[in-house]
Amino acid sequence: MDVTASDWNKSDGGNFAYTYKRSFTLNSSGFTPLSQVTATNSGDVDLVVTAGVTLPATLTAAGVTAVVVRTDNGPATLKAGANNKAVYEVRLMGPKNYDVAMPDAKKITLSFTYAAA
Repeated sequence: MDVTASDWNKSDGGNFAYTYKRSFTLNSSGFTPLSQVTATNSGDVDLVVTAGVTLPATLTAAGVTAVVVRTDNGPATLKAGANNKAVYEVRLMGPKNYDVAMPDAKKITLSFTYAAA
């Protein structure tokens, strides 16, 4: 599996773990999507991919929550050998116009696990 994640840095936390690399402000509706991430299966085995997000304690204490959403509505299984892709997006909800400073932004972790289908 390959992951393309332009606004995310590869983390020491695992082969498919990434941390966000920009500070930002939750928008005026309190809902903010972060940049999209693409997982690609170019191998020879069908894969079931699971994505998850972890927030630092300072953000959860401030009332910020997060979910990972697959935005391309593709099949649950990435088929083998055909460069099948899945597009994911981390979405944050919390206090309107809340500033997420760089130290906290760099602790938002997006991770992927996969298993043969």
